Amino acid sequence: MGSPGAHRALGWSRFIDLVIGGLVEGGHFFVPILWGRQAQELVPSLGSLPRVESSHPSPLSARRGFFGSRPFSRTNQILEERGLNPIDWDLDKDR
Repeated sequence: MGSPGAHRALGWSRFIDLVIGGLVEGGHFFVPILWGRQAQELVPSLGSLPRVESSHPSPLSARRGFFGSRPFSRTNQILEERGLNPIDWDLDKDR
């Protein structure tokens, strides 16, 4: 990979479209975290789902809005507002 957007040629866009379409059509609640312009192109297919958006966290664009955007705490806030359990994002815990 190594270059921006290199993964797009591998068919991920079609796969993501199918997964999101199935979840939305099935009435499943989820909080999409959309990092970057390409991910934010999915907004029309998300219907009324709440979402978290920011610039992409890559070193090339992280300083343009990702740092300080608090995507994980914002996601948990949305979940808790709907009476759902927050996600434990801590990967450092011994499990």
